[in-house]
This record gives sequence, C-alpha cells and structure tokens, in this order.
Amino acid sequence: MANNITADVSLNIKEIIDYYKLKNFSEFAKIIGVSDDLLSKWRKRNSYDIDRIVDKFPGISTTWLLTGEGDMLISEESNILKDGKELDEEDYRKAIAIGLPLIPEREAAFRGGDIGEVNLSSPIVSYWYIPNIPKNSEIITVYGNSMDPRIPSGSRIAICPYSFRIDEPTAIEFGRIFAVVLEDRTTGEYRSFVKYLRRHTDKALEKKYWVARSENQEEYDDFEVEISQVRGLYVVESIISMAR
Repeated sequence: MANNITADVSLNIKEIIDYYKLKNFSEFAKIIGVSDDLLSKWRKRNSYDIDRIVDKFPGISTTWLLTGEGDMLISEESNILKDGKELDEEDYRKAIAIGLPLIPEREAAFRGGDIGEVNLSSPIVSYWYIPNIPKNSEIITVYGNSMDPRIPSGSRIAICPYSFRIDEPTAIEFGRIFAVVLEDRTTGEYRSFVKYLRRHTDKALEKKYWVARSENQEEYDDFEVEISQVRGLYVVESIISMAR
C-alpha cells in the first residue's frame, strides 16, 4: 500500500471512471482485480494499492493519483488524445498499450443522395481516437452533395447503431441525422443514405413511413422510407472531417 498519499484518491478514481466511461466504482474494482468490499475499505482509509491501479491504467500519472498535482494523463497519452485524430501505426500501438477506446474506420461508404451501396462488413482501413462518443461507433465516408453544407461530400462521420421497435417507429429521435440501410423489396439488394429523419405528416402513414430530408433542399426532395424494409439504423454521433 502507498503511504505517501496526499490527495483524496477516491476523487481521482472518480475522474478515471468518468474519463474511461466506466459505469461505477464496482466496474473499476473489477478491472483492477479486487472485490467491491476491498475497494470500499481502501476508500474509507484512503489507502490504495497504487501499483495495481497504474498497472491496469498505465496512461494515468502516478504523481497525479497520489497528490492530485499535475496532469491526470502521462505525456505519451496526452500526445495521442486529440479530438478526432486518425492514428498512425506508432500512435495506434501506444493507444492499445494505454488501453484507449479506438473507433474503426471502414471502407464502406454511404451516399448523401437517396441511393447508394453499403457493405457493413467491409475492411477496417484505420483507427481513430474520438472522445465522448459511444464505444461501438464506427467511422464511414459520405459521398454526394445532398447533405451539403452540413456534411460535404467526402466527409467522414462517426455512426452508432440505433435501436428502434418496429411496432413503435415514432419513438425515434426525429430531427437527428441518421445513416439508414434499406433492403429493396424487389431486388433484395441493400441501399443506403444519410439523411435527417422526420415524422410523416400524415397520421395514417406515420407508423409505416419515415420521411427522409436532405440538408440541400434546393436540389433534393423529401422521400418516404418504408420502415418495414429498414435493415440498419445508425445515428450520426459526430462529423469527423469536412472535405472541401
């Protein structure tokens, strides 16, 4: 046990929990390999096995953990943590060693227009570190000018799977930008698009169709999305890069 603790380590651990988006102290205890009861005793005494903690969180500064002084992250991690940063091979190895959550970028591309191709099992081409988005997000590229100027053609976006109930289709967050995958009723082929989704104005149709709306409304009209044919729904969490 460390005997040179001058900070309230529980507060620092809470910052670690928030930073790594852990659920609670119980999940933290599980990660460092101790019981909830033991961690509770450490917190009451403000006496911790610091070596065990930094072994599981090597990106955390020991000095900061003990004293609360300086930066929480060691310099190597600080160099990696830049918003929306695509990682080169060296940074990727560092991020893996540190335990940072990485977001894969796939070769798949969504069209900004109303028809496009998609392959959600396409190869991963790179990894990104992007703070404050869900860990199960992925990055894809959008082509077409229908979402311009909000999402110019060639922009990367971070998307996250979005659950909805087919019997309650009006419960989605209308007004947000979604990536949608549809199965063509005639050919069985998939088509995809990135659009705002809005509630149908006809109450008799609102549970059968959503309305897809472009940012570029001068060139693109709204169109109906048959909800029963939706095979994938993803909410756009972030626009990573904006091509011009």
